[in-house]
Amino acid sequence: MRLFCKTFALLLIVALPLQVFAYSEVRWLNSGTQTVLSAVALNASAGTRTFTITNGLNKGMGWLSLQVQYTYSAATTVTLTCQGSIDQSSNLANFELCADSSGVCTSSDRSFSRATAGASAKWLWLVDVRGADDVSCVLGGANAGAGDLVTVKAKLIAAN
Repeated sequence: MRLFCKTFALLLIVALPLQVFAYSEVRWLNSGTQTVLSAVALNASAGTRTFTITNGLNKGMGWLSLQVQYTYSAATTVTLTCQGSIDQSSNLANFELCADSSGVCTSSDRSFSRATAGASAKWLWLVDVRGADDVSCVLGGANAGAGDLVTVKAKLIAAN
Protein backbone atom coordinates (compact mmCIF):
# COMPACT_ATOMS: atom_id res chain seq x y z
CA MET A 1 0.00 0.00 0.00
CA ARG A 2 2.82 2.35 0.90
CA LEU A 3 4.50 1.72 -2.49
CA PHE A 4 1.18 2.39 -4.25
CA CYS A 5 0.78 5.74 -2.45
CA LYS A 6 4.34 6.81 -3.29
CA THR A 7 3.86 5.81 -6.94
CA PHE A 8 0.52 7.66 -7.14
CA ALA A 9 2.03 10.78 -5.55
CA LEU A 10 4.96 10.67 -7.98
CA LEU A 11 2.56 10.40 -10.93
CA LEU A 12 0.61 13.42 -9.69
CA ILE A 13 3.79 15.46 -9.32
CA VAL A 14 4.95 14.58 -12.84
CA ALA A 15 1.63 14.44 -14.73
CA LEU A 16 -0.21 17.42 -13.24
CA PRO A 17 2.19 20.11 -14.53
CA LEU A 18 2.09 18.47 -17.96
CA GLN A 19 -1.70 18.70 -18.03
CA VAL A 20 -1.64 22.38 -16.97
CA PHE A 21 0.97 23.13 -19.67
CA ALA A 22 -1.04 21.28 -22.31
CA TYR A 23 -4.18 23.22 -21.34
CA SER A 24 -2.46 26.61 -21.74
CA GLU A 25 -1.17 25.53 -25.16
CA VAL A 26 -4.65 24.63 -26.32
CA ARG A 27 -6.24 27.70 -24.78
CA TRP A 28 -3.96 30.04 -26.76
CA LEU A 29 -3.74 27.93 -29.91
CA ASN A 30 -6.37 29.91 -31.80
CA SER A 31 -6.40 33.67 -31.37
CA GLY A 32 -9.13 34.18 -33.94
CA THR A 33 -8.63 35.81 -37.31
CA GLN A 34 -8.73 39.57 -37.69
CA THR A 35 -8.50 41.80 -40.73
CA VAL A 36 -5.53 44.08 -40.00
CA LEU A 37 -5.38 45.88 -43.38
CA SER A 38 -8.29 46.29 -45.77
CA ALA A 39 -7.78 47.29 -49.44
CA VAL A 40 -4.70 49.40 -48.64
CA ALA A 41 -2.63 50.72 -51.55
CA LEU A 42 0.99 49.54 -51.52
CA ASN A 43 2.14 53.06 -52.46
CA ALA A 44 0.31 54.67 -49.49
CA SER A 45 2.27 56.14 -46.58
CA ALA A 46 4.12 53.60 -44.43
CA GLY A 47 1.80 54.31 -41.51
CA THR A 48 -1.20 53.29 -43.60
CA ARG A 49 0.49 50.02 -44.67
CA THR A 50 1.50 49.10 -41.09
CA PHE A 51 -0.34 46.96 -38.54
CA THR A 52 0.61 46.25 -34.92
CA ILE A 53 -0.30 43.44 -32.56
CA THR A 54 0.27 44.37 -28.92
CA ASN A 55 0.36 42.62 -25.58
CA GLY A 56 -0.63 39.18 -26.77
CA LEU A 57 2.47 37.39 -27.83
CA ASN A 58 3.79 36.94 -24.29
CA LYS A 59 0.96 34.46 -23.67
CA GLY A 60 2.59 31.62 -25.59
CA MET A 61 2.11 32.86 -29.14
CA GLY A 62 4.99 32.19 -31.46
CA TRP A 63 3.75 32.41 -35.03
CA LEU A 64 1.80 35.02 -36.94
CA SER A 65 -0.13 33.58 -39.87
CA LEU A 66 -0.93 36.21 -42.49
CA GLN A 67 -3.32 35.71 -45.37
CA VAL A 68 -2.51 38.32 -48.01
CA GLN A 69 -5.01 39.09 -50.75
CA TYR A 70 -3.30 41.18 -53.41
CA THR A 71 -4.95 43.06 -56.30
CA TYR A 72 -2.50 43.67 -59.14
CA SER A 73 -2.02 46.98 -60.92
CA ALA A 74 1.69 47.68 -61.47
CA ALA A 75 3.85 46.33 -58.61
CA THR A 76 6.52 43.77 -59.40
CA THR A 77 6.83 42.51 -55.80
CA VAL A 78 4.93 42.57 -52.52
CA THR A 79 7.15 42.81 -49.43
CA LEU A 80 6.68 42.38 -45.69
CA THR A 81 8.99 43.43 -42.87
CA CYS A 82 8.14 42.87 -39.19
CA GLN A 83 9.74 44.18 -36.01
CA GLY A 84 9.17 43.22 -32.39
CA SER A 85 9.75 44.34 -28.84
CA ILE A 86 10.37 42.32 -25.68
CA ASP A 87 9.26 44.99 -23.22
CA GLN A 88 5.78 45.91 -24.50
CA SER A 89 6.99 49.29 -25.73
CA SER A 90 7.34 51.09 -29.02
CA ASN A 91 11.08 50.33 -28.90
CA LEU A 92 10.95 47.92 -31.86
CA ALA A 93 13.85 45.89 -33.22
CA ASN A 94 14.25 43.90 -36.43
CA PHE A 95 13.73 40.15 -36.38
CA GLU A 96 16.95 38.54 -37.56
CA LEU A 97 18.01 35.51 -39.57
CA CYS A 98 21.20 33.68 -38.79
CA ALA A 99 23.30 32.10 -41.53
CA ASP A 100 25.69 29.72 -39.77
CA SER A 101 29.08 29.13 -41.32
CA SER A 102 31.67 27.16 -39.32
CA GLY A 103 29.99 28.14 -36.06
CA VAL A 104 29.79 31.86 -36.88
CA CYS A 105 26.33 33.41 -37.20
CA THR A 106 26.03 36.12 -39.81
CA SER A 107 22.90 38.05 -38.89
CA SER A 108 20.62 39.85 -41.34
CA ASP A 109 17.16 41.44 -41.21
CA ARG A 110 14.36 38.99 -41.91
CA SER A 111 11.79 40.01 -44.53
CA PHE A 112 9.43 38.46 -47.05
CA SER A 113 9.17 39.22 -50.75
CA ARG A 114 6.86 37.74 -53.38
CA ALA A 115 6.93 38.45 -57.10
CA THR A 116 3.52 39.49 -58.41
CA ALA A 117 3.98 37.84 -61.83
CA GLY A 118 1.67 40.54 -63.16
CA ALA A 119 -1.46 39.07 -61.56
CA SER A 120 -3.68 39.29 -58.50
CA ALA A 121 -3.14 36.50 -55.97
CA LYS A 122 -3.75 35.26 -52.43
CA TRP A 123 -1.16 33.54 -50.22
CA LEU A 124 -0.13 32.81 -46.63
CA TRP A 125 3.00 34.04 -44.92
CA LEU A 126 3.98 32.38 -41.62
CA VAL A 127 6.06 34.80 -39.52
CA ASP A 128 8.14 33.54 -36.58
CA VAL A 129 7.52 36.04 -33.76
CA ARG A 130 8.71 33.88 -30.83
CA GLY A 131 10.19 35.92 -28.01
CA ALA A 132 8.37 39.16 -28.81
CA ASP A 133 5.59 40.75 -26.76
CA ASP A 134 4.54 43.18 -29.52
CA VAL A 135 4.93 43.01 -33.30
CA SER A 136 4.61 45.67 -35.97
CA CYS A 137 4.63 44.80 -39.69
CA VAL A 138 4.67 46.94 -42.82
CA LEU A 139 3.85 45.85 -46.36
CA GLY A 140 5.26 47.47 -49.47
CA GLY A 141 5.87 46.83 -53.13
CA ALA A 142 8.40 47.69 -55.82
CA ASN A 143 6.90 49.91 -58.55
CA ALA A 144 3.58 49.94 -56.67
CA GLY A 145 0.78 52.22 -57.79
CA ALA A 146 -2.50 53.33 -56.24
CA GLY A 147 -4.25 50.28 -57.74
CA ASP A 148 -1.96 47.74 -56.04
CA LEU A 149 -4.11 46.82 -53.04
CA VAL A 150 -3.64 44.43 -50.12
CA THR A 151 -6.08 43.04 -47.61
CA VAL A 152 -4.38 41.17 -44.77
CA LYS A 153 -5.96 38.84 -42.25
CA ALA A 154 -3.88 37.83 -39.23
CA LYS A 155 -4.03 34.98 -36.75
CA LEU A 156 -1.69 34.23 -33.83
CA ILE A 157 -0.69 30.60 -33.33
CA ALA A 158 0.87 29.04 -30.23
CA ALA A 159 4.58 28.30 -30.18
CA ASN A 160 5.29 24.58 -30.02
